[in-house]
Amino acid sequence: MQGLRLRTWSLHPRPSLFTKFPIRSAHSGSATPSSTKTHFQNHPTFRHAAVPKRRWQASSVGFGGYRVNRGNEGHAKALKLALQADVNVVDTSSHFSNGSSEELIGGVLDDVIKTKEVDRESLIVITKCGYINLPPTTPAPTFPHTRISDTVAHSLHPTFLKDEISRSLDRLRLNTIDVFMLNNPERLLLGRDKKITKSELNSHLTTAFNHLDSEVSSGRIKSYGICSHSLANPSSPEHFSLSDVMRAAKNGGSRVDDNFVAVEFPFNLFEREAFEGVGGVMRVAKEHGLFPIVHRPLYAIAGGRVRSLSTRFDVSIEDEPAISDRLTTNLEQMGRLELELSDTLGSDSSSTTMVAKFVWGQVLAENFGRLTQDSFAAQHYLEKQVLPALKRDLEELRGFAEGEEEVREWGLQYEKAAQEVITSILQMCKITALRHNLDLLAELKMRVPALKSVDSLAAVATIGAASALDVVNGNGSGVGEGGGCVLVGMRREEYVREIVEVAGKGVRLDEKGVEGLLGSWALQ
Repeated sequence: MQGLRLRTWSLHPRPSLFTKFPIRSAHSGSATPSSTKTHFQNHPTFRHAAVPKRRWQASSVGFGGYRVNRGNEGHAKALKLALQADVNVVDTSSHFSNGSSEELIGGVLDDVIKTKEVDRESLIVITKCGYINLPPTTPAPTFPHTRISDTVAHSLHPTFLKDEISRSLDRLRLNTIDVFMLNNPERLLLGRDKKITKSELNSHLTTAFNHLDSEVSSGRIKSYGICSHSLANPSSPEHFSLSDVMRAAKNGGSRVDDNFVAVEFPFNLFEREAFEGVGGVMRVAKEHGLFPIVHRPLYAIAGGRVRSLSTRFDVSIEDEPAISDRLTTNLEQMGRLELELSDTLGSDSSSTTMVAKFVWGQVLAENFGRLTQDSFAAQHYLEKQVLPALKRDLEELRGFAEGEEEVREWGLQYEKAAQEVITSILQMCKITALRHNLDLLAELKMRVPALKSVDSLAAVATIGAASALDVVNGNGSGVGEGGGCVLVGMRREEYVREIVEVAGKGVRLDEKGVEGLLGSWALQ
């Protein structure tokens, strides 16, 4: 696969949420039992699993479209490589990159289907809806919705679902969506007025299912499901019961036994609730004949912070001394400049007030240790708070000392040093995370001998998720007897190669191995 030559294509501009859009040419057909079965007969080493209610065969790992963007050639190449490497599950959502994810996926699908590299009927395409972004200048939608904030809302109303399906079909360039999911319906519980109860949530879901049944009948979708962050976590205030949803829907006339085919939820080395106990959503899904799909296998929310489960960073442990030296040099530069500003501006009250704004070097130095313990929080703090505030302060300084070349030059030097400091801190964050993850990888490989040949934490995490699905839902240990699909954000070609070779075709753990992996002291 190293030498693959990939074709480029042009993508249409993305329509805004509430504007009309032209209908593009779309590919007919949808996933079929025979074509998905043939796909894996032609590629017998790739692990796959049956979707019970549709008899499709789905690859054990799928392409996750979160943070995929139209116009990013690297993302397009990665998706195309995944499809060429036998992955046949592609997952996205109407709100991923505000529709741009669907646009990129649609462009790639259009290309590989037209060139007959991939058969449309061998692919399982999943998308979702529920989220509504409301820019300040955009009028509120006329259909019922729940306001989460000034700019964010959520809805499951049939009018919204109908329109979202139309838009998703257009962006994906398809006539039929294989699985259309209601995305995080529990967000309806978070409305400002808090008027929607969990019982009422079930009623909203039943109404949505009834509409989706009609969409199945019309052929615009083949089936539907639920994607939920809270479904797998009984301790979440927004947790709701899958069994209660199914019961209420059947009582309300929905054809959930026929058309509700899949459920998607987070699972990873740290968030294990979906697997644990008789009430774990993996087991509940099996009771209802639902195909389980895991997302977020490589990003855990643990101990109140987000943790990347990867040992592939754009820095290495060996880079630490050089990065540390650059950080020290630039912090010292900021400190000198902060002292110089007082001499430059003088000591009157207005100048003293201005000088007091420029203590960023001290702030960053004092918080360095805390920042490096959480790379996601550090990035948000530095890029979304510190940098904007610093730029505002520098703009105010330029206005305060307008026309003074010395002050202008000071500002340029200070901004450059601050940017270098922030870059170095973020690199040190990655090194700290890398060191922790290498230690974790070593512990897990020592605890589970079957993993000794696996050399990355991302592969271990993906194998763990796929193996947990197999233990709960699989019928055996053969490549075609898996228990579900694990979605991975394979946005680079090297990620595709790693995940496909190791997780798609390689190691699987038995029940003892899964319990040994998830029971490691390092994950507690």
